Amino acid sequence: MDWLIEQMAKFPRPFICYTHFLPPHEPYAPRRDFAGIFKDKYTLEPKPENSFSQKQSIRYLNQACREYDEYLAYADSEFGRLYNQIQQKGLLENTYVIITSDHGELFERGIRGHVTSTLYEPVIHIPLLIAQPGQTQRQDVYTPTSCVDVLPTILQLAGQEIPSWSEGQALPLVSGTQSEGNRIVFALEAKQNSKFHPLSHATFALIEENFKLLHYRGYTQCEDYYELFDLSSDPEELVDLYISKPSTAKDLEDHLTKKIQQINEPIG
Repeated sequence: MDWLIEQMAKFPRPFICYTHFLPPHEPYAPRRDFAGIFKDKYTLEPKPENSFSQKQSIRYLNQACREYDEYLAYADSEFGRLYNQIQQKGLLENTYVIITSDHGELFERGIRGHVTSTLYEPVIHIPLLIAQPGQTQRQDVYTPTSCVDVLPTILQLAGQEIPSWSEGQALPLVSGTQSEGNRIVFALEAKQNSKFHPLSHATFALIEENFKLLHYRGYTQCEDYYELFDLSSDPEELVDLYISKPSTAKDLEDHLTKKIQQINEPIG
């Protein structure tokens, strides 16, 4: 971080700086003064395990979650130091700062971390924060977005053409417009699927407004399985509505099937 603060003062103008920090990725190793800062004895509410449970105990998951929170606090403190430095150097007067992540961490259902075939919210609901030049007040945006939106957003800010192959769209905060209609966003976990073959061994997530459909395909423990959640009334994803809301499930399933076919078509 010290090195980055020193280098930013030397950047030519204009510039784009991409920095990838390991923290708060595991192994959780915060600076010593952050170890043990959370002593409120908060515990996670147990959730039912599913076919992908790693059989981790709730006691172990609570401890891992506390260690993760400590590492988050450490990373937040260090980024705050960077932010204060670039603010003092006047760089924020004409610079956008974008913060995001590639995944979250899961400490529930007997599962620890993100190496899992599940796509519950703690894994895929990642932070995305944008500080605009001269911004003085917080502005919350609730339009569904995806990590693929970051590229076209940066290109639009830079006055560059957005390529036709880009799957995303400029974020509302930058474009000044909301998504047309009910935008659908997708997430995928397919580490066990060969990159040379069509997607047949994977987990898919589709989110449209408040509803989220999960589809597990090709696993021995659940060959072709769906889950449906209403994130507005059930943000903890405890009540599976796939059977009780067949019409909604069918509509989302059709959208997801069409998307999978579109992805697999060039592969054969």
